[in-house]
Amino acid sequence: MPQHARPRPVRQATPQGGAAARAGICRPQAALRRALAQEAPQGGQHPHRLGWRVAGAVVPCRLAPLDHPCNQLQDALVQHCSPLHGAANGNTGRHIEDQAYSTQGSSENRLLGIVLTPRHITELFALLANVGKNSKVLDICAGTGGFLISAMHQMMKSATTEAEKNSIRKDRLIGVEQMPNMFTLAASNMILRGDGKANLHQSSCFDEAVTAAVTKAGCSVGLLNPPFSQKDEDLHEFYFIRHMLECLEEGGTGIVVAPMSCAVGPHVIKGEILKHHTLEAVMSLPDELFYPVGTIPCAMVFTAGVPHETTNRKTWFGYWKRDGFTKTKHRGRIDLHNAWPRIRDHWVTSYRNREIHTGESVTRRVTASDEWCVEAYMEMDYSKLTREEFERVVREYAIYRLLGSATVAPTEDGESDYEGK
Repeated sequence: MPQHARPRPVRQATPQGGAAARAGICRPQAALRRALAQEAPQGGQHPHRLGWRVAGAVVPCRLAPLDHPCNQLQDALVQHCSPLHGAANGNTGRHIEDQAYSTQGSSENRLLGIVLTPRHITELFALLANVGKNSKVLDICAGTGGFLISAMHQMMKSATTEAEKNSIRKDRLIGVEQMPNMFTLAASNMILRGDGKANLHQSSCFDEAVTAAVTKAGCSVGLLNPPFSQKDEDLHEFYFIRHMLECLEEGGTGIVVAPMSCAVGPHVIKGEILKHHTLEAVMSLPDELFYPVGTIPCAMVFTAGVPHETTNRKTWFGYWKRDGFTKTKHRGRIDLHNAWPRIRDHWVTSYRNREIHTGESVTRRVTASDEWCVEAYMEMDYSKLTREEFERVVREYAIYRLLGSATVAPTEDGESDYEGK
């Protein structure tokens, strides 16, 4: 071979094959990509068996029960991708999440109500739940495993012995995911972060056998981003929230990210939830958190198994609209000025101490018929209002009144587009 000639990178049979090859992805990573791209079930003779094609061979995987969680699939992936095993802090694990986030705004995901939780929010929730080496964490809508991975990272920080670390990996992370492609991404994600034996279950979270298994596990923390219902009452977010809380042990902490419409709108399930659980806090999150999906989210914190009236305490509300992330072309929302660590620490401290700050947080005693959002009770600090922000809001309101039912959608330059519904 001439000296100037270079061996061609391995090309992969995936939609992103060209870009991945140019990035110089090695053969083990290519094998993993092929496994993820071909996760469709093979055969289907058994309702609890699926097969993944790994490096040319179909690998069967028994997906139930929880005490035998997808070991065959995970062991096969570890075998073919051993150089990546344990790369908890490397960039390799980002590829799987990037592949999932690339479909965030796809028409299929929008129809299913799927919006993946940004990494800095999964980290925030793990801190709010104050998870440690003795916690047992449940995610009944695991997606790509973001909440479980962030929880594992926080739990590992408090583990001091190898036995404690092995206990976290083996027994203290439980996830349920119905969609096969998301389940495969979650399993692979856990492997790449150093955990090849996570208790991941591929099934509907409402399945009776799965519900019995995860309830028996006695989880102390539940983290959840349910499918957004898209006005489908049978799949309303509160059904997932109630189910998650019922799966936790008494006194457990459940943290949920959901559309703001759940917090402010009336629903019969809100009353049922407060009969058995306590609403500890609600935080209004950035409007463009799920960009390019236009859902305005909030975070809710519950104590499971303790009736709201029994606690007789006020709910803490936080205005967490500015996370320091900036919307950019081709890169989405990024922490351009490295402001997130400072903001994150301030939010966590304010929540844990239930601090009250004008224009930022407040406490109120609420019921199921009240609005669960800080904007309904908070005193605004108008000293921080800028002329530009005031003019922008007035302009948007004027055009909204002029166009009636038009939707106001901010653009990348801070201006607004107006799209008819």
